[in-house]
Amino acid sequence: MSVIHYIALIRLNKPIGIFLLLWPCLFSLWLAADGIPDIHLIIIFIVGAAIMRSAGCIINDIADKNIDIHVWRTQDRPIASGKITTTQAYMLFTILVATGAVLLLFTNLLTFMVAIVALLSATIYPFTKRFFAVPQFILGISFAFSVPMAFAAQLGHIPIHSWLVYIMVVVWTIMYDTIYALCDLEDDKKISIHSSAKFFGQYVHLAITTMQLLTLAIWILVLFTFNILNNYSLSISLLIILLFIYQNYLIKQNSTKSFLQAFKSNNIVGLLFFISVSL
Repeated sequence: MSVIHYIALIRLNKPIGIFLLLWPCLFSLWLAADGIPDIHLIIIFIVGAAIMRSAGCIINDIADKNIDIHVWRTQDRPIASGKITTTQAYMLFTILVATGAVLLLFTNLLTFMVAIVALLSATIYPFTKRFFAVPQFILGISFAFSVPMAFAAQLGHIPIHSWLVYIMVVVWTIMYDTIYALCDLEDDKKISIHSSAKFFGQYVHLAITTMQLLTLAIWILVLFTFNILNNYSLSISLLIILLFIYQNYLIKQNSTKSFLQAFKSNNIVGLLFFISVSL
């Protein structure tokens, strides 16, 4: 089987998902350490984000193999198109999860326990599209578990105020994945698959804007709570506002290309979150 097909399966050719998972890991580590975190933890979380995002893609494609063939954007995915079998996909998934587990051996028990919950939620997420009106909420919960994992790894415990960061990441994730869901909205309607874009309907643009404002408001509160709210971090927040405005401009273009551009620009948002706490 061609390596190219496996690369496509775990989306290494489209690394945006890895970055969107990685940024919360990194800015949470820096917040937990109140400075530069332990170097070995930085390496573990960078590698771990790539591994677990790849594993999540595999489960997603296994769950959606009979759906992807009906969606123009996903019909050529390796499992849906028959280039990779379900058995082969499960084997790679097992290898990735086992590798991730080995990495966690270099942290602590609490981090390992939180990782198990994160894995379970990530595994459940693809199946919720069939019965839950806003599956992006489950995705947000899953992605945001990187926050308590980072705090647990750095500190050995999870402070109560770290859950404010968790909530921010949940809202931010729902927001950007709602933008992503706009790409498949018409296909989702035809095959009766749920998404937040479908749920919000004619109010989807308002919902996205509201979540952008809520994300920023919670982030400002995070900066205040961690005593890093200053002219510098506020200036970075201003750049995030400009990016959110740009995203709304793209969304109003009402095309798949503009939706994808708006979605991918959240990589820069994540980078700015990180910069505001790390420099």
